[in-house]
Amino acid sequence: MKAFFFTSNHHKFAEISDVLSKYGIILSQKNIDFDERGETPEEVVLNKAKDAYRLVKKPVVTEDTAVYFDAYRDFPGLYAKRTFRSLGFSGLLKLLDGKTRKAHFKTSICSGDKGKYKVFSGVWKGKISRKIYSTKEVMAYERIFVPDGYRIPLCHFPRELKNRVSHRGRAAAKLGRWVKERPTIK
Repeated sequence: MKAFFFTSNHHKFAEISDVLSKYGIILSQKNIDFDERGETPEEVVLNKAKDAYRLVKKPVVTEDTAVYFDAYRDFPGLYAKRTFRSLGFSGLLKLLDGKTRKAHFKTSICSGDKGKYKVFSGVWKGKISRKIYSTKEVMAYERIFVPDGYRIPLCHFPRELKNRVSHRGRAAAKLGRWVKERPTIK
């Protein structure tokens, strides 16, 4: 199966392409970001997929990731990117002074074609570190998120391991298995 993946984030494209290729799904990146409408990651990806399909009239895949700090209700959630841009690392870490540092990522991925859409989600629990790790180019929260069961931050994970155990990898694998079980949609 071939599909267009709509994102301007080359990290997300590389990760999801890697996972889905193992299931025979080949993605082509469309460097287009749609308005994020919805109150949950699932609603956001569904709306993005509908917008994407209207544009290309071919199979599409969309993704959205939220991060949640247990110390705050639904925060930063869907606004993780904007929150980081506004507060930076020091502001984010300061928000958690004296509070629980538990957090989790939630990724939702939507596959759409011919008016039919299916959403898959993956969650990864962990905590927000007290310091900022690495200077290599990674997504911002990866530099401060330490997954449960690990002592290293997400930014230090090799891509193969990350794709196997992360929120994004889990959601993509669910999509891959779903497509593989339905050979007629290829």
